[in-house]
Amino acid sequence: RTLMVDRSGDQPTQPRKPPEGGTTNGAGRLKAELQTGVLMPELPEVETMRRGIEGIVGGEISGAQRTPCQLKPIRITPHLTALRRRVVGQKVTAVDRIGKRVVVRLTSGDSLVFEPRMTGLVLLADPPDEGHVRFRLDVVCCAKQVRRGSNPVRRGAIRLLYWDRRGLGSVRLLSPSELLAE
Repeated sequence: RTLMVDRSGDQPTQPRKPPEGGTTNGAGRLKAELQTGVLMPELPEVETMRRGIEGIVGGEISGAQRTPCQLKPIRITPHLTALRRRVVGQKVTAVDRIGKRVVVRLTSGDSLVFEPRMTGLVLLADPPDEGHVRFRLDVVCCAKQVRRGSNPVRRGAIRLLYWDRRGLGSVRLLSPSELLAE
């Protein structure tokens, strides 16, 4: 039996049971969470990333690009040209977390899925260093105020960055059926 601790008050809590018919790992977890809406406990770092980029909700995507990096390239699917064609002009409707993934949902129903793996970060600004930034999404923000690092940003363009020291992660654009099939 596993005992989990709620860090907000260090009170012992019971682990959540997986949804009926679901599993607690990998693709089965993703599918179970999508079907039931029940999120399994996961890395707090991924939830922190999700909360950190939540300010882009309502913004319109104006660009997507692989940034110049001399290191191992990350996997971006579909090909960048197709990804751009499907995301530019779309508005961000939500930023979610599914397991160890950060999911940016778009008005088209498609979802950009960032899988940071062990060394990746999804953030709005101030990456640990520019040399490991692997992907950039330009978003025209419509919110009254968005925090970018320690600086508040008023209406205007902001950069959502995917930073990955070892290049283990991926950025994928999935249709609703592809996301459910994961």
